[in-house]
Amino acid sequence: MLWLWPRRSWARKLAIRLALVPQLRRVGAFVIVRLDGREVLLARSGAREVLAFPATCPHRRMRLAYDHQRGEVVCPEHGSRFARDGRLLKGPAPRGLGPPLPARLEATGERILIDT
Repeated sequence: MLWLWPRRSWARKLAIRLALVPQLRRVGAFVIVRLDGREVLLARSGAREVLAFPATCPHRRMRLAYDHQRGEVVCPEHGSRFARDGRLLKGPAPRGLGPPLPARLEATGERILIDT
């Protein structure tokens, strides 16, 4: 896991350089990072698209993963599946993840911008 902090604790937008998370240069890859004191799953879902969700499943707080083939966030431990908009697709999780954090790849392709 990678730990990242904003320059100021009151920052509402975070910028993560791809040099710090080289895994996300590849479409389909994902990482779990710590942002502003919480774990976040970042998934490179397309050439210019990044998804950002809470990194733990609401069922038993296990870490989530990203299934690029299906375009879904998954719980590898118990099989829960979540849509790109955070909706629950398959349990046992009792609810969805909620909407993703607003995240995008900067036009230069060098930074991921996340609204917290």
